[in-house]
Amino acid sequence: MLRASVYLVIPVLVASCAYQDPIHIPDESLAKSRPIAPPQSLDLTPRIALSKVGDRVVRNHPNLRAARLRIREAEGKLVQAGLPLNPSIGLGTGKTGLGGQWDLTASFSQQLPITNRLGLEKRVSFFELELAKAELQDVERRLIEAAQDQALEILALRAKEAQINTQITLLQTMVDFISTAAERGELSSLDAAQAKVELTKLQSAADALAIQQRGELIRLKAAFGMNPSAELELLGELSPPRSLNRRIDLNKRPDYRFKEIEEKAALSRISLEKAKQFGDVTTNIEGGVMREEDAPDGLETEARIGVGMSIPLPLYNRNQGNIAAAQASAERVSLEKQALAVTIREQVASAQIEAEGWMTQYQTLTNSLIPQASENSEELEKALRNGQAGFLSLLQARQQELDLKAQRVEALENYHHARNDYFSAIGSPQSAY
Repeated sequence: MLRASVYLVIPVLVASCAYQDPIHIPDESLAKSRPIAPPQSLDLTPRIALSKVGDRVVRNHPNLRAARLRIREAEGKLVQAGLPLNPSIGLGTGKTGLGGQWDLTASFSQQLPITNRLGLEKRVSFFELELAKAELQDVERRLIEAAQDQALEILALRAKEAQINTQITLLQTMVDFISTAAERGELSSLDAAQAKVELTKLQSAADALAIQQRGELIRLKAAFGMNPSAELELLGELSPPRSLNRRIDLNKRPDYRFKEIEEKAALSRISLEKAKQFGDVTTNIEGGVMREEDAPDGLETEARIGVGMSIPLPLYNRNQGNIAAAQASAERVSLEKQALAVTIREQVASAQIEAEGWMTQYQTLTNSLIPQASENSEELEKALRNGQAGFLSLLQARQQELDLKAQRVEALENYHHARNDYFSAIGSPQSAY
C-alpha cells in the first residue's frame, strides 16, 4: 500500500477561522526594525569629560557587552518560534506466506493545528525579544547612573583637595611670618610650633583625599572596561546648581516599558494556553500496491488509495491549569506595572526635593556665610600682623572658613548626586550632564 499525506483544504480553513484572538500579532519585520547595535571596539582614550561618561559606559561596560548577546539569542528564538512540525515519510514492504504474495507501502503525514497556536507562539517570542531589549536598556540606565555618581565623587574629592591646598598656601605664609616674628621676639615661638602642626595636619588631609581619588578612579576605570593601571583623566568640575523641572514620561523608563511589554506578553500567553486546549490534526492520503494470490487465477496486482484524518479529543486535558496560571500571571504583572508607576513618581519627586534643598544650602553658604567667614579671617590676620590679635584666634577663624567651604562642596556634591538620581528616575541619565 502506497501512502502519502498533504495539507488538506478543510483543516487549513478550520485553522484560520476556528480561533481568533483580539490582540494584533506583530510580524517579524517589526522586531527587525528596532535592532540593537552590535558590540563595538572599546573606547580607551585616556581623557574623558563628565558629559561623556554615560556614552563610555554604554560602549565599554563588560556586563553590557555580554548582555547584548542575549538580544541575539532572543532574535534566534524569534526566528525559530511558530514553525510547523516537519512532515513524516514512511516506507515499508512485507511478504505473506511462502508464495509470491508481497506488498509495498509508503506514507507522508503532517500535523496541522486547528487553532492559530503557531502565530501565538510567534507573538509570544516577539514579546520576549522586546523584553530582552527593555531589560538591557534598564541595565544601561542603572550602570550609567552608578558611573556618573562615581565621577561626581572624584570631582568632589578634587574640589575638597583644591580648597585644602589653598588653605595650605595661606597657612604656609602665616608660618613663615610667625617664625620670622618669633626669631625677632615679636611673637611666641609656641605660636610658630602650633602653626607648623596645623600645616602638617592640612597636608595629611590633602594626601588622604588624593588617595581616595585614586581608589575612586580605579572603580571608574572598571565601569569603562579598563585595566586599573590604564591611564585615565576625568576632566571638568562640579557646576553650580540649577533648578530641575522636567515632565515625567513613564514610557521613558525602560523598566516601565518592560512591564508594559510583559503585560502584553502575559495576555498573549493566555491566548496561547487557550489554543493549546485543542491538539493538532494529523492528515494523510493513502495509496499502495499489493500482489496476492487469487485462486484459481494465480497472483494478481491490486492498487489502493485513500484519505485519512486523526483528530484528538480534549476529553480529559483541556489545559485548565496552565490557562488559570497564565491569567493570574497577567493580573500580577498589571498590578506590578501600577505599583512601578507610583514608585517612579515618588523617585522623581524625592530627587527633585532633595536637589532643591541642597541648592538652597549651597546658595546660602556661597552668598552669606562664607563671605562673612572670609572677611573675619582677613581682619584677624591683619590684627595678628599688627600685634593686636593672637594666632589661636586666627587659626580658629581659618578653620571655620575651611569648614564652611567644605560644607559648600558637600552641598554641591549632594546636589549633583540628587540631580543624577532625578534624571535616572525620569529615564534619561545621560541628559544629566
